[in-house]
Amino acid sequence: MTSYNSFAMTKFRALHTEIFYASDETGIVLEDFGGTGDNLLFVHATGFSARMYLPIASELRHRFHCWGLNARFHGGSGGAFPADLPWSVLSQDIQEAIHHIGGKAWHGFGHSYGGAGLLLAEQERPGLFRSLYLYEPVVIGPAQPEPDEEASLAVLTRKRRQTFSTRAEAAANFTSKPPMNTFDPRTIDLYLETGWTRGFDGQIHLTCPREIEAEVYTQAICHDAWDRMGNLKARSLLVAGGRTDSFSFEHISLLAARSTVAEPAIAEGLGHFGPFESPSEVAGMAEAFLG
Repeated sequence: MTSYNSFAMTKFRALHTEIFYASDETGIVLEDFGGTGDNLLFVHATGFSARMYLPIASELRHRFHCWGLNARFHGGSGGAFPADLPWSVLSQDIQEAIHHIGGKAWHGFGHSYGGAGLLLAEQERPGLFRSLYLYEPVVIGPAQPEPDEEASLAVLTRKRRQTFSTRAEAAANFTSKPPMNTFDPRTIDLYLETGWTRGFDGQIHLTCPREIEAEVYTQAICHDAWDRMGNLKARSLLVAGGRTDSFSFEHISLLAARSTVAEPAIAEGLGHFGPFESPSEVAGMAEAFLG
């Protein structure tokens, strides 16, 4: 008679998570989403985690071996206090993650902060990737106005709630208002898995402290990805959401025009958090370009 456990093991393979240590000994969490073919690295938006892209990875596993990188202080990755987080650190961690995993054929999927990190890594080591799918990478151009200090993401983030009694309470809060009220329910569930940690007080707390997330935002204007677009060798698709309030298609087009291997695209009907709003639609776009 087939045991329950052996039957279950034929039905699914649990996610494999491992920690590798960066050159400064910081532990970085990698998640193996499985698959076959060339390697595809997912790098997430600020304040979220790699596992939230699992619904997209699940639709790409027939073409790629998918991996998720959790940036410092996110998804269980470590980090040193006081935090100094220039975005070049994410770029370096991406390069070291690829070296740690190995393999010669790499592609990248980056969202927001993660998109900028992949750009910086490719600019630092042209040819590191064969192709990149970048959904609204945070790259500030010279024509963009400085953000209003009182309305900036850093200021708003420092005010956000960072403790809930239960995950159910947190989910009800998130789904009642933007931006998460438009998220696919699976991405919210995955956010609750890795974006929140149970404390000794019995409550759940933000895995990435709000002060750290705010510090990441303040560094957004300090990197030089805009000026180094000419360094790209990887075919790159730069995508703007059709209803975004962050990086317009016009801006994304100007950024892509700075490289001979980049092209712009628009995801109609989606906002800045498009990969969380419609994972299947974004997966289809990514597969059509990366594949």
